[in-house]
Amino acid sequence: MAERCPEDQITALAAELRRLDSALPLLGAESPLELERLSRDYYDYSPVLVPLLQGCRAQLVARATTVEQVLLVAGACARQGVPLTVRGAGTGNYGQCVPLQGGLVLDLSGLNQLRQLDEATGVLEVEAGALMGAIEKQLAPRGRALRLVPSTVRSASIGGFIAGGSGGIGSLRWGFLRDPGNLLGLEVVTLEPEPRLLQLDAAASAPLNHAYGTNGIITALRLPTSEAVVWQQLVVGFEQWGQALAAAQALTSTAFELNAITVLEAPLVSQLPWPAGCPAPEPGEQRLLLLAAPWRCCRAGWRPGAERCAGRPPRARAGGCRCGSSAGTTPPCIGAPSIRIGPTCRCCCPSRRPPVWRACGSNGATTCFGTWRP
Repeated sequence: MAERCPEDQITALAAELRRLDSALPLLGAESPLELERLSRDYYDYSPVLVPLLQGCRAQLVARATTVEQVLLVAGACARQGVPLTVRGAGTGNYGQCVPLQGGLVLDLSGLNQLRQLDEATGVLEVEAGALMGAIEKQLAPRGRALRLVPSTVRSASIGGFIAGGSGGIGSLRWGFLRDPGNLLGLEVVTLEPEPRLLQLDAAASAPLNHAYGTNGIITALRLPTSEAVVWQQLVVGFEQWGQALAAAQALTSTAFELNAITVLEAPLVSQLPWPAGCPAPEPGEQRLLLLAAPWRCCRAGWRPGAERCAGRPPRARAGGCRCGSSAGTTPPCIGAPSIRIGPTCRCCCPSRRPPVWRACGSNGATTCFGTWRP
């Protein structure tokens, strides 16, 4: 563990902050449990990091709720020579928000307002401490959604995701955070005796993307959004690993609209908990996890007897899934298996070697399970 900041500097910092803003919430030695909690993330998943980080703890915590308070804290820390560590929601796994030298932890969870959503462009301006799950709930009534989210979307902050993440759910469609168009701008506070509030465009924001807050305190972000989709969760089982990989590769070239693909090997599949109603995996079973858009019937461009559906989703009919084929004929297959869940079809063309599917869970249209039978 690195040497901690001298206590006289912490005392001087706390006094300055109370003088500058008596409403700024400060936690010190009188709150040891809170200091401990706000000095951790989930690094204890790693047996390597635990002995390195378990003794690191903040000596002071400031909980900012306004940009003005962030400016006050940044300036005071710079003037007093106290290390400052920025904290979002603390959902990282690598100690990104652990104060290695003690000092002050700046908790931004109170800086959580959705400032603006441009209805014409879908561009969002939101404060850094906002939880991504809360942002999604505010966007949903307007028909919009975040492009990229981590697996911890319900509990992670948007500033922490940009500062410490790299991609996640949605990267299949939109790429990684560093790819052009995924970060449009940042509002940043500098760490200096007289801190500045900077408004950065996309190009100027790039050095702060995935920099863990080490070169500026992110207070707000400008991000693109996408059209909201009620993604369906699909779980598919395979007897062979090669089959699972081949299916994952083929699915990206089909008419499926996908937001995520994950391939899991049998040893991991056997150890994971599965949702209620989803069948336990067979011995040696590999699994493919998908987030797929619910298919709409391809009414435009579909006609009985047509050889294919022009790349559109299928038309649900009483007799089963069809994609422009006349009775007794098989349209060209583009690699997607034919899936029917309830009254809805889930593919463009039936496979020449279709899999056997069965639904699981109380709502087959939301959670499904299938076994590939080549």
